[in-house]
Amino acid sequence: QYRCPEHHLQPGTVLNGRFLLGAALGEGGFGITHLLKQNRQLTETVRFLKDNTKGTLYPCHCVSLEAKFEMMKTLPVAEVGVGLKLEVYAAEEN
Repeated sequence: QYRCPEHHLQPGTVLNGRFLLGAALGEGGFGITHLLKQNRQLTETVRFLKDNTKGTLYPCHCVSLEAKFEMMKTLPVAEVGVGLKLEVYAAEEN
C-alpha cells in the first residue's frame, strides 16, 4: 500500500481545478513528480490530437508519462532528444 510522505501532495489532490494527482513517482532536483489520474480533459485532448494530427507527435519533457502512454495507444509518439531538428511545413489552404 502506498504511503505518501508528509511533504508530498496527497493522491486525489486537484491542482488548479484541472489536474487530479495520483501517487508520487519520485523526487529530485526538479521537485516531486506525480502521476496524473486520467480525466476527461486528457481523454478529449488525445481524441483531438488523433483527429487532427498527421505524422509523429513529439511531446516535450513536461508532458506526463501517463499522457504520453495514452497518446501512444492511438498515435505515433517519439521522444524529443537534445539536438532533434523537426521540419515544419505550412498548412495547405483549401
